[in-house]
Amino acid sequence: MQHWCGSLLRAAVVAGPVTLALLSSGCAFMMHDKIHHVVKPSEQQPAARCRFEDRTEPADRILGIALSGGGSRAAVFGAAALEALSEHGILGQVSHLSSVSGGSLAAAYLLAYPPGCGEVTTRKAERDCWHDYFSQFKQHMRANYRAQMHRRNARPTRFSSPTRRATSLQEAFDKSFLHGKTFGELGSRPVLLINATSYDETRRFVFANVCLAEGAVDRSDRSTPHAAKRYRSMAEEALAQRALQAYTFSRPGCPRPVPGDLPVSLAVVASAAFPPLTGPVSIEVPSACDGGEPEWWHLGDGGVIENSGTDSLEEILLLRLAAGGPPLDKALILSVDAGARPDPEELKRQKHFNMYRSPPKVSLVVDSPRVRGQAYHDIFWGELLDELTKEGIGYERITFRYSEAELVNLPGSCEGKISDDETIRDRLLAIETDFKIDECDADLLEIAAHQLVHEAFHDAAARRLTGEGFPIHTGRACAVAQ
Repeated sequence: MQHWCGSLLRAAVVAGPVTLALLSSGCAFMMHDKIHHVVKPSEQQPAARCRFEDRTEPADRILGIALSGGGSRAAVFGAAALEALSEHGILGQVSHLSSVSGGSLAAAYLLAYPPGCGEVTTRKAERDCWHDYFSQFKQHMRANYRAQMHRRNARPTRFSSPTRRATSLQEAFDKSFLHGKTFGELGSRPVLLINATSYDETRRFVFANVCLAEGAVDRSDRSTPHAAKRYRSMAEEALAQRALQAYTFSRPGCPRPVPGDLPVSLAVVASAAFPPLTGPVSIEVPSACDGGEPEWWHLGDGGVIENSGTDSLEEILLLRLAAGGPPLDKALILSVDAGARPDPEELKRQKHFNMYRSPPKVSLVVDSPRVRGQAYHDIFWGELLDELTKEGIGYERITFRYSEAELVNLPGSCEGKISDDETIRDRLLAIETDFKIDECDADLLEIAAHQLVHEAFHDAAARRLTGEGFPIHTGRACAVAQ
């Protein structure tokens, strides 16, 4: 059938663009969905990478960074926030890095090209190294991936096929900076958690550079007595809810890593693919550890379930708190949030609410259940933190939200681009969720990220966190603990 469609499309080129569009649309939707990766049976066997889990985390603490979704807005803001965090000596302490959608571009870059600036011998050389590293890093986050994807989508079999458009986006990421890097080429520190959504399981799907346990807590199969500590009981109760557990390549009793030949770019695309425009990403996997019949996983935008990336970090934290887990003394989660928050009053002033003409409004369809779920989440964590405080276990979450930056001065790239009745804040909040970004908008986001991070780690905060076991530099010397 694919050969038949190809013949018709070649004939349609002669007939004219309208005929070509109609036929290519029909042929693309008549073709089977693209299978983006096939897992070989040999890749299903437990591998050495599954043993990383025991040595990637400090014995008594967690320091996690979450990079939210939000297209290029999130990629640029995330990269700049990582740069600012490096200036306070934080990157070398990170145990876990979790990301969603656009934030996954920044997370993938950091893991694919880990900085080596701690190896230089002088302070000036170190500063120059970090400057050069992040200059290149941030430039890749600013690339116009939408245009690159559209050029590839011009192929007749792609532009009207959402699953094949996902391949176009993957090719754009690979050509720009990932260059076909695979999970087998990534190190194990920090633990990388790229979050997508499993449409089959209706829960988070996590790609990781280490083995993650599936079904770690299953109350229906518990043989041990109920945990004595209330915080442990709360953690176990939460983890027992299957909908709150991440879906991974592992299965109960069958630890499996992400296949070593799976491209990092495919995980990033799965994290960002929003059907029906793009995706889903499809992966063919043997149904059992020892092989079995094939099954197909259908994955898409991680922001459909949770857009900040903190859920996966909190699941790691709950696992450490549960009875029988390694002891936990303290945890710090840094949330780099570039997620858009629409103004309900502004929306209610719009007489015509056409989602077809304004694609960003499509995200409002998933916002309502997500906001409701966040409310229940906050109630649970409020009670859990009270219990942790009683036990002397420290937990803190610091959020850097781009929309809360108070910018005063315009960068040169914005001259003439902001109207008289528009404020800098208006311009910042108007940055769309897309895989392209204007130079002015990117500069504003970078300034915002640095402002928010440096304000959070003022002298008093740095001293307090240092005293709690997270050494923080108060200056901006680009010094990183290695």
